[in-house]
Amino acid sequence: MRLFYAIPLPERLAAFQAELQGRARALAMAAKWPRPQGLHLTLAFLGEQPEDLLPKLLKIGRSAAASPAFELRTAGLGGFPRTAAARILWLGVESEPAMDALCSRLRKALQDAGAPFDAKPFRPHITLARPKVPVDLTPLGPALEPLRMRVDRFVLYQSITDREGPRYEVLEAFPLAPMK
Repeated sequence: MRLFYAIPLPERLAAFQAELQGRARALAMAAKWPRPQGLHLTLAFLGEQPEDLLPKLLKIGRSAAASPAFELRTAGLGGFPRTAAARILWLGVESEPAMDALCSRLRKALQDAGAPFDAKPFRPHITLARPKVPVDLTPLGPALEPLRMRVDRFVLYQSITDREGPRYEVLEAFPLAPMK
């Protein structure tokens, strides 16, 4: 099972993604665009895991959910490895201490349990597209007005690949504590 913990994002982000697709088409930028209903912000990528690890991963998610709910605000567009030669087009997310604490709590619980995960530093972003060849994203122009989103849960997803690309099945949603 290919798994990851992430924050699901509201459907209104799909309109933003569609607007960017229009800009990209006008510039003849060929890219793979994730399904709008699958947009998310990854907290911890676990990769391929045996099915018998699932109960432990669900328990870890439940324990990390003691974190409080919070608000996110999107920021500008960017690309990995860099904007001038991007293989991934992303929408940035402003720093949010409650999100960082949730991510830290989740990753520490994974580490303490000996559950394997990608330990690269957390760089919050929302992947919007994967250009087919490295591309300079500067001509896409600025991001739209920042969006505010209330985050009241995170999810353990299973990534399943089919002809249209990956789709994400929710294995369990973990509600966060009410905002203070």
